Amino acid sequence: MNEIIDGAFELASDVTVDNLSMPMLAKRLDLGVTSIYWHFRSKDRLLDAMTERAIDEFDAAMPIIGPDEGWQRALCSYARSMRTVFRDRPVLCDLLVVRPESLAMQVNRPACGRLEAVIAMLVDVGFTPAAALDVFLSISVHTRGVVMVERRQDLAGGESVGISIDNLDVEAMPYLTSLFAEDRPVGEVIDRIFELGLDALIDRADRTLASAVAGTTGERRVS
Repeated sequence: MNEIIDGAFELASDVTVDNLSMPMLAKRLDLGVTSIYWHFRSKDRLLDAMTERAIDEFDAAMPIIGPDEGWQRALCSYARSMRTVFRDRPVLCDLLVVRPESLAMQVNRPACGRLEAVIAMLVDVGFTPAAALDVFLSISVHTRGVVMVERRQDLAGGESVGISIDNLDVEAMPYLTSLFAEDRPVGEVIDRIFELGLDALIDRADRTLASAVAGTTGERRVS
């Protein structure tokens, strides 16, 4: 069974998870298709097994979040590490980000222990548990969204992003005309969007924390 999963990961690296098929896998492994179906009755069953392994690989690749560098930097480092893992390992991205069926599998995993540690770190600096969860999930969702856009762009073979000047009315749309006068590398654009979003979420979290601390101080003064 492990040999089949190994082969499936190798094949998916070449043809993507969507294009992986049981006959192709059987050919890659020099096995009969019935041998594949003996272990996995459908492609979905095979993808579930691959997802289980992908979760373990993702967990092993991600750093442990600690408060030593400050909670803001810790969260930013985590987000950047997540993005790097998914960019460097497209099959993990396809299984854990693009494939919706994997979400429930990821929730019921040891990864929840990491989430508990993050919440504890944020609670220690003054966040409520609910606010701490909101902060982490907002950053995680932002990162996964950017990763999905990057993956889709990569699969489409796009190297630049832009709008044809021919489709714009220069007088009516001077800003768009100037912005899209030259093609810009997709990676450069998405890098900037990712960091802008990360900065905005951290800034919002900072303000949430300041309000919580101010409220606590006010309560103590009243008492």
